[in-house]
Amino acid sequence: MKVIDDIIDKNKQDELESNLIGNNGIPYFHCLDTVDSYQEQIMFKDKNIIHQPQFVHILYNENKQNSTAFEYIMNIFNGTGIEKLKPKRLKINLLTPPITKNKKSYHHPHCDSRDSNDVTFLYYVCDSDGDTYIFDQKYNGEVPNKLTIQKRISPKKGRMLIFDSNNFHASSPPFCQDFRCVINMVFEKCK
Repeated sequence: MKVIDDIIDKNKQDELESNLIGNNGIPYFHCLDTVDSYQEQIMFKDKNIIHQPQFVHILYNENKQNSTAFEYIMNIFNGTGIEKLKPKRLKINLLTPPITKNKKSYHHPHCDSRDSNDVTFLYYVCDSDGDTYIFDQKYNGEVPNKLTIQKRISPKKGRMLIFDSNNFHASSPPFCQDFRCVINMVFEKCK
């Protein structure tokens, strides 16, 4: 796991924030939960989990571009090293504050991929609350009985969190801010 602040320059950070959550931003689709249906088999369940809808814009999935914004996002991150990796899935997740006020809660712990050769790049579009929980456990063919929190990463505009895609992790909702927006990018590691 690695955290890099200001992975792109401030002008690009501001441009991304404006384009992704500004009034003239991209369209989002409403999803009933923060975990996609294909991730349900590798999802952990515990008492701290809250169900919450989110808004999603799929950029790239299943070896095809789903949005014209895909090229824009790849160009923004050109020079960071991701341009050398093979994309598997890229999407933008936008969360709003939940109804619950339990600040110890988080969304479903899950893995972005079962493949240990995949790496997740999580870019925080704006300053917000709603930490990302990283757990010690990785998917190894079965869902563990218990998860141990390794670290909590706070959303900070321009921050990139990089971790193995088979590592269990969870988002959490913003309670104090209007939005929590991330770009979730899964790539195949160079062999």
